[in-house]
Formats: sequence, structure tokens, C-alpha cells
Amino acid sequence: MSIQIKNKIKLIKEKLRKHDYAYYVQSQPQVSDKEYDDLMGELKLLEDRYPQLRTDDSPSQRLSSGISLGFKTVKHKTGMFSLDNTYSID
Repeated sequence: MSIQIKNKIKLIKEKLRKHDYAYYVQSQPQVSDKEYDDLMGELKLLEDRYPQLRTDDSPSQRLSSGISLGFKTVKHKTGMFSLDNTYSID
């Protein structure tokens, strides 16, 4: 495996962490949801192809933390489910 693959994964992780912070902590997203999801998809694809490069702290392996203090806790009447991927009919 090349150093280029390792560097690409590192760069994508850094970008995703930066975007997570801007979105969840600063409430100032810097990219569209589609752009973020494309970056995450690229990371997951590379980690699937090179599982030895997948780390526990990868954005693909954890939920974001550090939400803005302005968010309030809400109790939902029914469970909330992820849409997972809204870019495909399937």
C-alpha cells in the first residue's frame, strides 16, 4: 500500500473532524450535507479497501461529540431513526 493512500485517509479524516466541529459546536456548517456525505463515503470506501488503516478514532467509527450549548434535550414520542442515505431511491 502506498503512502499516498495513508495520506489521503489522513486528509479526509482531518477535513471531516473540522466539518464536525464547525457543524456541531459552532453551528456554522462549511459544506453541504451532500459534500460531507461524499467525504464520509470516500473514507469508508478506503477503509473497507484497506482495513488495516481503519482506526477507532476514525470519523467513520464514532458519533460526533461536543454539540453546541444551545441545543436542548427533547423527548420524542417515537424513536428517531437515521435516514442513512437520501441520495438514492433504494
